[in-house]
Amino acid sequence: MANRYLNVTEGSTAVLKCPTKPVYTWSDAQNNDIYTLNDRINHELNISNKMSLDDDRNLLINDFAKDNARTYRCSTDDKGIPVWYDFNIRLIFKPIFYKNDRNITLSSVVGNVTNISLDVNSYPTPTVSWGTGNGGTLGNWKVSTWSNDTSIHRLTSSVLLTARDQFGLYRGVIRNSEGSIDICIRLVEENIVDVQPKHVVCNTTQTVKLRCKIKNVESSFPTFIWNHYLNGVRIRRLNGDDHNNVSVLSITYCSYQDVGDYSCTVAYKGRNMTSTAYVIVQGAPVIIKQDVIADSSNVTLSVTYISEPPLMYLIWFINDENVNESNASDHSDVIIQSTKVDVPVNYYKTPIIRNVHQSKLSFSRAVVSHMDTISCHLKNFIGSREPLFEANMLTITINNKEISNIIYVGTTELESIRDDITVSSDFNGLDNEQAGVSMNKSIFIYVAVLCAGVLTTIIIVAAVVRKYVKQKLSVDLTPSNRTLANRQYESPEEDDASETLNQSQYAEIDDVSYHSVTRRDYSLDNVQEYIEMNGVVNNDPICLNTQCYEDIRDSLELHAIDCTNTNVTDIKQAAI
Repeated sequence: MANRYLNVTEGSTAVLKCPTKPVYTWSDAQNNDIYTLNDRINHELNISNKMSLDDDRNLLINDFAKDNARTYRCSTDDKGIPVWYDFNIRLIFKPIFYKNDRNITLSSVVGNVTNISLDVNSYPTPTVSWGTGNGGTLGNWKVSTWSNDTSIHRLTSSVLLTARDQFGLYRGVIRNSEGSIDICIRLVEENIVDVQPKHVVCNTTQTVKLRCKIKNVESSFPTFIWNHYLNGVRIRRLNGDDHNNVSVLSITYCSYQDVGDYSCTVAYKGRNMTSTAYVIVQGAPVIIKQDVIADSSNVTLSVTYISEPPLMYLIWFINDENVNESNASDHSDVIIQSTKVDVPVNYYKTPIIRNVHQSKLSFSRAVVSHMDTISCHLKNFIGSREPLFEANMLTITINNKEISNIIYVGTTELESIRDDITVSSDFNGLDNEQAGVSMNKSIFIYVAVLCAGVLTTIIIVAAVVRKYVKQKLSVDLTPSNRTLANRQYESPEEDDASETLNQSQYAEIDDVSYHSVTRRDYSLDNVQEYIEMNGVVNNDPICLNTQCYEDIRDSLELHAIDCTNTNVTDIKQAAI
């Protein structure tokens, strides 16, 4: 057996010529696949579009590529002695990156050497040159081959930055006889802030801690700022427990609201540096909301929820009977659907749109009267939840067309106790005119009740005033008071006073101190009522006669008068 080495350019046609004749077979030297037998191509390998034989049974390989580079063997004989020859094919191709990308970003520190290392696949061996830079000191490139039987090479160099303005883009060129590629190396200032762990899972009711540390900084007592984000939305700012160059954030009693990114930011030399960790919260399913939607013929119940980890199963129950497995006639028209919807979910009072799960149970309105309880049982690896639909609330919602958007609080898990469970009814059977009549009726009832309340208040106030006036009219006209009043009328001067009181002062004293009648017109028309009331109040057998009262009422000024005299003429003169 003899070995032959052959270099083939990528994309060209390789021609393999066996040294002796005749050629019996061409095959793969490693796995013994037979490509040709005498003059025929082995069609079982589906290689007819890639390989062929010429008149001398030489093997032709069209559009030679990297996956065609292997060892080929021809079988022949030399003077009747069987021999074979191996052809080791090496593909000649321009450099390509091996487990790297042409754009590389490296962290660097001013004053420290930044080492660069990358791997390329190239045959023949490439050369590397620096192109444009940003002012840093550039090292030499070194090329080393992994082994003799491979075309993979490691390229290494270094850069020294002496100022902050030297951070930026540095370019290089990798070249061999078949072509070249560019490499872009971006040097950025090293992030001195690091949060560990980067990914953490917290089960509900547990506590996790994130540790934020400043690296390679001698400054003491830095300011740490913790923030909680989800889907790029800032939820809240948090405070960690700071000790020198380390801050520890504790997330206690985890709930679904604690999921998201936690960033630690530190201000250093005029710029903010941030490191982030992600927290996953696992717990029992969280019920976001429950809805009841009814039209003229059907009712749909829906439960919107979040579950991390995913649900193991979801079961709807009607009257404690598994709807998923029931074959009862009452449940023959029940439809269950599962979907995902975008809804706002509150995370510490911050609404964030989430794509969450929703399960729907639909049935005919005709069967509602046969339902006592409806529930949806959700279970995952950690726990379960079973939101209920109250039968009485369901009946009110779908039967009373005047009621919509009924809000009530159901029993939910601790994490979502603050969420409102809204039951809404959607009556497609009501047109706009019917809805307007219902609204007008409600307004009319409201105005009628308001007017009735105002009228009742006026009646009560009038009754109180009337009673008060009657009491004021019941003046005390006992003999002693009448005598005192007459004396005051005849002699307005006080016994002990040195000055005379005018008429207004007298009236004030008379009204306040002695409760006698002074310059008032009570306009009393019911004479008999006044006579009877006066007799009862004063417990005096002497009552005013009718004629006396009328004369008093007709006078312009009403003073204290003795009306016990039955002589009408004397009364009139006294009044005058």
